[in-house]
Amino acid sequence: MKRIPLGKQHFSQFKSQNLIYVDKTREIYELVNEPNYYFYSHPRRFGKSLTVDILKNIYLGNKELFDECWIYDKITWKVHPVVHLDFANLDFSTKSLSKAISDKLNEVSLEYEIELFNESPKDKFRELITKLSSLGRVVVLIDEYDKPLTDYITDVDKAEINREILREFFGVLKPLGDKIELVFITGIARFSKVSLFSVLNNLVDITFSAPTLVGITQQELEYYFMPYIKILAEKFDVSIEKILKRLKQMYNGYSWNGQDFVYNPFSVLTALQDKNFGSYWFATGTPKFLIKILKERKVSGQEIEAHFVNDMFFNVFDIEENLDVPPLLFQTGYLTIKKTTYDNQFRKKYLLGYPNQEVKEAFLQSLLEIYTEKKYSTVYTATEYLKTGFLEKDIPAIQKQLNILLSDISYHLFPFEKRKPDEVRKQQEFMAWEGYFQTIVYLVLQYIGINIQCEVTKKEGRLDAIIEVDNYIYVVEFKLNDAKIALQQIKDRNYAHAFQNTNKQIILMGIGFDRVKKEVLPIEWELN
Repeated sequence: MKRIPLGKQHFSQFKSQNLIYVDKTREIYELVNEPNYYFYSHPRRFGKSLTVDILKNIYLGNKELFDECWIYDKITWKVHPVVHLDFANLDFSTKSLSKAISDKLNEVSLEYEIELFNESPKDKFRELITKLSSLGRVVVLIDEYDKPLTDYITDVDKAEINREILREFFGVLKPLGDKIELVFITGIARFSKVSLFSVLNNLVDITFSAPTLVGITQQELEYYFMPYIKILAEKFDVSIEKILKRLKQMYNGYSWNGQDFVYNPFSVLTALQDKNFGSYWFATGTPKFLIKILKERKVSGQEIEAHFVNDMFFNVFDIEENLDVPPLLFQTGYLTIKKTTYDNQFRKKYLLGYPNQEVKEAFLQSLLEIYTEKKYSTVYTATEYLKTGFLEKDIPAIQKQLNILLSDISYHLFPFEKRKPDEVRKQQEFMAWEGYFQTIVYLVLQYIGINIQCEVTKKEGRLDAIIEVDNYIYVVEFKLNDAKIALQQIKDRNYAHAFQNTNKQIILMGIGFDRVKKEVLPIEWELN
């Protein structure tokens, strides 16, 4: 039985180490058959680097590696000079980006026994391609092009310096079209062409038109990995159908067109190898810059779930201080296209949402750690007890666990000015604190899988939250410093009226927060 190819990025390893290869050469053939200047963005851990390496081996003429692949007898095998630059492995953190690129180009020139005389990256790149073209039309493969930008996404000055270097560097490619066979550039982020690729305006973005070039489809999973799926079914003593359903729930759901959905290869293959349904992608697939931005922006989670966007949404990502978070979450894999529709003017709309359970839990866990400033172990334990509290109508337990999560928070979300506040600013601050605590409760309940709706509009006003579990519906208001007022507001506005026909018990709950003591006040509640 062939082995699971976890973390393998070099195609030669698949044959030498008896690894399963999910044959993507039919899709890769489209690139080879119609060579062009291509751009492809996807989150980390999806197989972009392996795709780049496969293209490299095809153009180096390593036909023997492909004897079990679809493409084996479909192309005329011909050797081309290849320039392969992996920006993820360039040492631009200790060197300058210019020096790191220059050193890598020198390495490529040594492989082909070419001497380069220019010093700047763009001039050296032009010289290298020009001299290599004497050996044949050149193939340029650039992996993780955006790492010098995303690594400094919160350092705008540094990112802009690197962007200018990359703009000049990539600008070399278009004028050399008569010497180039194919260009293939990958990355996480789709930085706008105006900011980075303005001089490379012939770049064809296939991010949305090649939805299964990377990732694993349902059909591929069942065809290539059924022996491992059977082992998983035997371990848990359940049917193969149940295992497939659970794998799909946890790791499938990524789409770039709302029609074709794929698994995250790293997560699903790790699950099959470990014989377990764990959360694997967050630790290795989440770029550091995303965590930095989530901390700085204090993203609530409520603002990014299940909403429609248009085509412009995918083209606004750029380096700037007011960087929009939802496009960033899409490009890093925390949001995906759930479906596509058209408006009454036949313009396409995209519904975004979490791809799967693994991603949703990882994202909410990250936000919880940011908002509560607690370690994962503390958050996890408190949320498990909190879930039990809501399921069993244990109000003291709910209060206790909320206090654990809220204790000792430094509260830097809303840095109001220190001068004596006027009445308007007092009200703004008051509402900000209420929203902050409401956000934490929302994140906690979403994380543990309890249905919560926030800011529910009723004819009597806007209800803070409705929390629903198997046997109970909690009608909740949050108030700063006064739980009794919160409960009374629910009663005065008759918020529970809409639930009179339910067979679940209705609980009216006022939750107050003391921001000075940083604790939940005794919860005021009663049965409706």
